[in-house]
Amino acid sequence: MHEHLVATAAIVAAVDVPVVADVDDGFGDAINVVRTIREYEAAGVAGVCLEDHQHPKRNSLYAGFDRSLVDLEVFARKIEAACASRRDPDLVIIARTEALVAGLGVDEALRRAHAYVDAGADAILAHTKAASSAPLLEFGARFRGRAPLVAVPTTYPSADAAELEAIGVRVIIFANQGLRAAAGAMDRAYRSMAAARSLAAVEPSVSPLSEIFAVVDYEEVGRLHARYVDGSARGAESLFQRLLVANPDARADRPALRCGDLELSYGELLDLARAIARGLAAAGVRAGDRVLLRLRNSPELVALFLGVTALGAIVAPIDHDAGAERLALIVKDTAPRLCLVGEDVGEVEVGAAVHRFRIDPVAKCGVFTPALPPIAGDAPLPAVVDGADALILYSAGSTGRPKGVVLKHRQLLAIAGTLADVVGMGPEHRDLVLSPMTHSGGLQRVWATLLRGGTVVIFTGIFSLAALVDDVARHRITGFFTAPPLLRILLRADPERLAPARGPCDRSRSPAPRSAPTSSRASASSSRRSTSTSSTASPSARGR
Repeated sequence: MHEHLVATAAIVAAVDVPVVADVDDGFGDAINVVRTIREYEAAGVAGVCLEDHQHPKRNSLYAGFDRSLVDLEVFARKIEAACASRRDPDLVIIARTEALVAGLGVDEALRRAHAYVDAGADAILAHTKAASSAPLLEFGARFRGRAPLVAVPTTYPSADAAELEAIGVRVIIFANQGLRAAAGAMDRAYRSMAAARSLAAVEPSVSPLSEIFAVVDYEEVGRLHARYVDGSARGAESLFQRLLVANPDARADRPALRCGDLELSYGELLDLARAIARGLAAAGVRAGDRVLLRLRNSPELVALFLGVTALGAIVAPIDHDAGAERLALIVKDTAPRLCLVGEDVGEVEVGAAVHRFRIDPVAKCGVFTPALPPIAGDAPLPAVVDGADALILYSAGSTGRPKGVVLKHRQLLAIAGTLADVVGMGPEHRDLVLSPMTHSGGLQRVWATLLRGGTVVIFTGIFSLAALVDDVARHRITGFFTAPPLLRILLRADPERLAPARGPCDRSRSPAPRSAPTSSRASASSSRRSTSTSSTASPSARGR
């Protein structure tokens, strides 16, 4: 019992579905059954199945064994003991009769089943090793539904679920198909590898490592490591840590970013941002350094931003099509350590090293041109100190010289949290980013969505109302940021296609105040002009 109980408890802990323990004869007489019920109920099972075979039990399908059954009255008392021993009346007691397996016929199976129901059994399992379901169908028709039936169609696999249900079967047990499938797959895999003398022979047909890691919940391991082992995770004000490492909603297998044909899961984005940070550190980037980012809206921009700020360095984003005068002013103001640009951006003169960057869509890794220095080891990233700056946004300069607005990690996270609550973002939220991520309106939609474990969908191509409506429908978008004039035009242009998406916000996290701008399912909160809240203006970003 101990070995089986330990395995059963592990199964109960690993799954979210009810677990029924098959305990054969209860490991002995009625006294053993009492202890069995108490132990398995304490382990969290939903039900226990007992059978009327003599102790010690042998597999019902083994050949060459005497199929002697326990006396009917003796087993009925074991069922009574089981029912009386359960603390929770919802614990299901299944009585299994082996009369058909032992060749005693349907009459004996029925006699035993009726006695076991009278003793208190909640369901009956009439087991058979016949090659067809005929004996069970006869049993069920004559049993007349006195209790729910359980079937184990191992030897009669062609049995139709509908015909079993018609005779009162309410549970069908696939007893060993998983085990047999695994054994067959392993046999074929090892034979293929041995014959080919190469692992490549089976790689397309085996489960990816990510599925195996998911079995042991490596995501939780990562979160625990970040919280208790990796000192860099102590920085609760770090965007990298809060959005990707220690975020309970950032499940590794869920999509984080989508853009065109490229999709990055949270796990892939975490690995990519961490690799970028280590590469930049090898290139000499340190906390407090400024790094210019000049890219279009793209997954590359998001990944680079997270990688730079993971080191405590500061991002200075510049519109990909910014003029030479604005670029020169920002370069002079920030004195950047590096400039990272997209592959489609023209020549850049910034007085610092320039590296082009793209994400390999197959390997989901970052590619720098020219390459960054080799990364030595995999030491934890340095902790981001409290109060660290993360971003310098530059005003348009409509009233004079463009001014640098410095935002800290804590401010970006505070804005993201407030925005997520007002809009009603959650893990199912899908935000379509239209506004430039070099400005607050577009950028904060990204952080708010990631903070709640949602999916950021980045709009690409030439903007048009038709393209926007297509993206909203195709990606089942639940929110985006735009100005009221465009929103009015959009709703008038194609209201039927947007109708399924419109509706009240998900207010499960926090209701929005009446005065706050809110998001419909077709559009996100909007204002007449994009503004950056909780920001600190500085006449000279270099001084920060």
